[in-house]
Amino acid sequence: IKENPLKYAKQHTKQLDATKATNPIRCLFWGNRTGKTQWGGQEAVRFATGNHPNKDIIVPNEGWIVSPSFDLQLESVQKKIEMYLGTNEIEHVDYLHGGIWKAARLKCGSLMTFKSYEQGREKFQSAGKRWIWFDEEPPSDIYEECVVRQEAGIPLDIWITMTPVLG
Repeated sequence: IKENPLKYAKQHTKQLDATKATNPIRCLFWGNRTGKTQWGGQEAVRFATGNHPNKDIIVPNEGWIVSPSFDLQLESVQKKIEMYLGTNEIEHVDYLHGGIWKAARLKCGSLMTFKSYEQGREKFQSAGKRWIWFDEEPPSDIYEECVVRQEAGIPLDIWITMTPVLG
């Protein structure tokens, strides 16, 4: 279990449905404490490691994990990523400060970069990405900037896990 925690991860029916969906953009609009972030973390690890049961994922790849703030990242999404990455999968972690991950390079070569809505749209201008996970509702300008991160010939998968409160 320590070497491959994702293999033993439990999912409820709605999480399984989301994992099986083949849509390039998937959104989980659920209430509090229903397993949205849990599923999002599992999905990020599946994509980064190339171990997705329903999608052909080539590794290495690059993806973004995006939170409202870096403080919330540390309290929530980062813990989920740490929970589902096996003990031998991380090659190197770059830290922002105080234990907050800036990026994690995996031994398979994939790169998981952590970003915050607080950084503003300009910080989301970059080369193409293979996948992007938004935890909580993204500002529309950041979402629009990210949607164009698709590289020629490489699919872009996006998933959003949120409790809709802004409409």
